[in-house]
Amino acid sequence: MSRANKAKNTEIEASLMTPMIQKMMGTEGLPLSEGILEMSSLLRGGNPTFQRELAHFREQALADRGACIMHEAQVPVSMVGLADLLQKKFGSFNKDDDHEMQLQRANLMRNYLV
Repeated sequence: MSRANKAKNTEIEASLMTPMIQKMMGTEGLPLSEGILEMSSLLRGGNPTFQRELAHFREQALADRGACIMHEAQVPVSMVGLADLLQKKFGSFNKDDDHEMQLQRANLMRNYLV
């Protein structure tokens, strides 16, 4: 039995279901039922390796039939919630702010990320 299987339905799995992971998986605000965990837990269906393999099998099945579907680039997991975090820390963008204030805010965010 793999380590991931041993960690299912434990506090470890629950601690992995952070708000950012829930947002990334589209389960934000839903109760963490067995069905939701089966689709979105990083130890189950939400595992990036599992998702990558599933996408590969889907693409291969399409290719075997002479078809393909163009997809947008995937967003790195570490970027989930970054906009929310930056707005919380530096305030929301205000189009009415003068150019100098907008530039100052942008530089503060850039320095924070560096």
